[in-house]
Order: sequence, then C-alpha cells, then structure tokens
Amino acid sequence: MLANKLKINESKTELILFAPKQSRHAFGDISITFGGSFITPTSSVRDLGAYFDSDLSMTSHVNNVLKTGYYHLRRIAKIRCHLDRSSCAKAVIAFVISRLDYHNGLLAGITQRNLRRLQCLQNNAARLVTKSPRGCHITPILADLHWLPVHLRIDYKVLTNTQRAIQSPTSPSYLQQLCVAYRPSRQLRSSSANLLSVPKTQRRAADSAFSVYACRLWNSLPSNLRAIQNSD
Repeated sequence: MLANKLKINESKTELILFAPKQSRHAFGDISITFGGSFITPTSSVRDLGAYFDSDLSMTSHVNNVLKTGYYHLRRIAKIRCHLDRSSCAKAVIAFVISRLDYHNGLLAGITQRNLRRLQCLQNNAARLVTKSPRGCHITPILADLHWLPVHLRIDYKVLTNTQRAIQSPTSPSYLQQLCVAYRPSRQLRSSSANLLSVPKTQRRAADSAFSVYACRLWNSLPSNLRAIQNSD
C-alpha cells in the first residue's frame, strides 16, 4: 500500500475470524493494534457490497438484501396504481431483482431457510408486477415474467463463471485453477465428455466451495450444453 501511496483508514478497519462455531472458542480472544486503534473481531464485515459473517453462512448478506429489497418493494407498491405492467416490471427489476442477483454467486450452498426467504422476496415482487392475489400459485407467474427462481439464478451465475474459467483465457487465474479437467487413469467414454474433477470433501460446509459446487454443477449439465463454446 505504501508503494501505491495508499493509507488504510484506521477507523474503518475491521477484523473477522472465519471458523466453525464449534471450534471458534479454541482461538481465544483475538485482537490487533493498528496505528492508534485497538481492533477486536466483529460478527460480520462488508466487502464490495457483500456481507460476510464469521461462519460464512451468508445470513448477514441475505438479511441486508431482504431489508433493502422490501424497502423498495413497499415504495413501488405505493405508486403501483399509476404504473402499467411494463413500467412496474422495470422498476422492480432495477431496485429489487438486481439486488437478488448482485453477488448471488456467493450464495451457492446456503441453507434452505435463507433460500426460502429470498424466494419470498421474489414472489412478492412478481405478484406486485402482475397484480396477482397472494394465494395463487407462483410458478406460472414467474414463468410469465421469464424470471428464474432464486436457486436457479444462483446456479446460472456459478455455471456462467465456470464456463468462462474453462474456455476464456482472460478469466481470473484463481478460477481457472479451481476448474481442473477430469482425466481418468484409463481411457473411458467420459474422457471426452468435458467433465471437471470434483475434489473429495469430508465436511458438508466444504461442499459450498466453488471448486466443489461449480464442478458438480457443471458435470450435471447435459453433454450438449457442456460443449457450447463461450462467445466472449
């Protein structure tokens, strides 16, 4: 930072410890002294608009998306009678759906409870646009709007990044290193199937890692989709 003539803002510097809840006590009390500030660990931090909690459950990020999303949804609902469907859809996409999609690749592997909470936000947004009653089935409404459900939006973002990491030389090198081509020890039909090697995991939390989640998701695609070349 000195080489680039930058200086850390001591008042905005935060410390967080990422560890499972059952083993976090083993680290004891951790704190650092930075300049004239005494910094202790916090439960969540913000980085580039994404909120990370100490157990990487992404609950803090989900809470922030819901808080902001429902705020804008209520404001749009107050003027819904003055908007046609197209204008309302554009407002909802700009202020609500865009927040569901922002950093949603980080939400891969989150709990079903958090997924349901995000899906409720999208369902309410869809009902507002179409003026549908609360008790009606949501799947036809989302299909009519051409909106993917939240869990499929997350998978789509992960697969998009995976395809770029495999096929685009300009993709980040750290993603390319996580997407290793599957090379069986002997010649099999799967050798030319454009599959990725999935690392073995011992803990369920590790299944959310990009190197595991993305590779499994990629391998589950039909062979004709895996063969599509990136147009970038």
